[in-house]
Amino acid sequence: MSHGPMAQGAVQSAEMILGQQEQVSILSITVDSTIQSALQEIKETITKYPDDQWVILTDILGGTPFNASYRFLEERPDIFIIAGFNLPILLETFMMAESSPEAIKEYIISHKESVISLVEYATPSEEEEEFDL
Repeated sequence: MSHGPMAQGAVQSAEMILGQQEQVSILSITVDSTIQSALQEIKETITKYPDDQWVILTDILGGTPFNASYRFLEERPDIFIIAGFNLPILLETFMMAESSPEAIKEYIISHKESVISLVEYATPSEEEEEFDL
């Protein structure tokens, strides 16, 4: 779930790598969306598969997709919500589709370092020599 088409693009990219995925729903927040309309979309999506366990990936902590998902926890406290998803996390989630939500949760939480600052790797240390290319 994302602002605009980010979630759709991420799923399309993941499917280019892994192939078609089952049991995936994409929800996008638009300029006209409200927290209530987002809650309604989540409810409609989840009630299609009431017995399934759900992992909801959202784009921004504190954004409408996250806030609506968080509010939905009152009805379904078994749902696992992640804020700040990226393509590597989405790929791993798809590859772990047969795993329990708890296993997926543990994996995602343990790999929150999937965002790396290249400054740390690109800046030569005092011990390294600089070479002109």
